[in-house]
Order: sequence, then structure tokens, then C-alpha cells
Amino acid sequence: MLSHKRIAKMHKRYLAKQTLESRDAWYKAMTRKYNTLPDNEKGCLLTLELIGDILKHQPINAKAVFCALDCLSEKLKHNNSGNFHSQCIAHNLPPLVTKSMLFLASAFRKQNQFESIVSIWKSWLKNKRMKRFATDEFFQSISGLHRNVCCDDGTKLRLAKIMALYPNMYLIWYHSEDNKEMLDFLEKKLNEPECAFDANVLIGRILKWSSNVYIAETLKERLVDLRTEIVEDGPTFFKVSCEHCEDNNAIYSCPCGFAHYCNRSHQKKNWSKHRFSCPCERVLTL
Repeated sequence: MLSHKRIAKMHKRYLAKQTLESRDAWYKAMTRKYNTLPDNEKGCLLTLELIGDILKHQPINAKAVFCALDCLSEKLKHNNSGNFHSQCIAHNLPPLVTKSMLFLASAFRKQNQFESIVSIWKSWLKNKRMKRFATDEFFQSISGLHRNVCCDDGTKLRLAKIMALYPNMYLIWYHSEDNKEMLDFLEKKLNEPECAFDANVLIGRILKWSSNVYIAETLKERLVDLRTEIVEDGPTFFKVSCEHCEDNNAIYSCPCGFAHYCNRSHQKKNWSKHRFSCPCERVLTL
């Protein structure tokens, strides 16, 4: 069995040689090791930095990317906190996960691959601080998975729930008559005890869309008629620690998104440290 030490040595060899052969040898060993680990240890195999490196390497290695995504999913299951989300932002993981979804949309075949994506974005987007990553590119990439023929109905429903967190043009058509397939799907899921809660959450999130750009009033009325119970399940602000005093109730954020502060004074005092990792060119007022 491959040891962690040997895999680390293969990674160092790749960093030294920077060749496709050494990279693929490391990927192969890493994925073999990952598949032998029990679920409670999978989140420990890769650091956030290594996950980021795997997701951004070109050309993409699908097996390694799926391994990295699953590892990230396991990490978030055990540490779904505002501070951990900030670490994910610091390693640029949300945009990298989005791009991986776009590039590998047709490669998703197994349910656990879809479930990793559901788990990652469910964890991230429940935190309002992560709203900045609900971009048009994100909605485009997740809608591609939603339409994938290998995705089962339960996973489609959970993907739709994530898409419904914020208004977008990819989940529904504007008029109710253009959404017959989706409305029939929701009606079916509302009659299944194991799916009814998720279906009601999905409807509730769509009904909260304030803009009439994405949804007509007639469609809202149809969704209200379908709903069997009112469920409140929206994003909230996760607590984060101040970079200066480490108090776990910081309310302001640097524009970079991964440094948070109690007030402007703490941001200025911490700038001499944060400036080396901050992508912003200058201190912006809070």
C-alpha cells in the first residue's frame, strides 16, 4: 500500500521536474491512495493548497480533479465555518471549482461526483459572505450538471435548490407555461415523502426572488399553489474571526474576501501583515 510519505515524495519530484509524466505519476498514486482510505480520513489527504493546484493545472486530469473535489467536500462536512470558508477563498477555490465544473461537465458519470459538488456549494452558499461567487459562470456550470442525463432526480432537486438561492436565468423560464416540465417534476417530488422537504425549500427560495426579470407573477402564483408547507432555509452570515484581535465576531471584510475585521482601525493595524497575501492594490475603506 502506498504511504503518505511516498506520495509526498512523488509530489516533490513533480515540483522539481514540472513534467506531465511526473505530474501524472503523482496523480495516479494519490488517487489510488485516496480510494483506499475510509471516509473519515479522506479529508486529510490533501491540503487546500494542493486541492487548488490540482484544480488549476492544465491539461485537466479528470480523476485527480474528482478526487480533489471529493476531498474538499469531506473537509467542508467536518469544518463548515466562516473561517474555513475564508481559507477556501484565500486559495481561490470557489472560482477554480466553478471552472472545473464547466470543463468536466460531460465527464460527470457517478452519483458521488454530483454529490461532491452539491455538498461543496451547499456548504459555501449557505454563508452570505460567499454570495460573490454565485456568478453567471457558476450558474451556467451548475445548470450543465443539472441537465446531465447521468444525474438522478434526487440530485437534480438538490442542485436546483442551490441554484434557487439567488436569482438567475438558468433555473426557470419566465412564464409558467414554459415551465411545464419543471412544475410537473416539483409536483411529483412533493408527493414523495423523502423529497417533499427539498421541493418546498426550492419553491420557497424561488418565491423570494424580488426581481421580475427572472420570474412572472403567474409563475409565482402557480408555485404558491403547489407548495405544501412554508420552509425557511436561506443563507446567513457565518461568524468569522478578526485578523487583528482574533475576536470571533468580525463584521467587516476586506474586499479580497478572506480577511475580516471588527472595525476599520483593526484593518489598518493588520495591513502590514495582510498586504502580502491581499490581491487588492491598496487599502479600501470598509
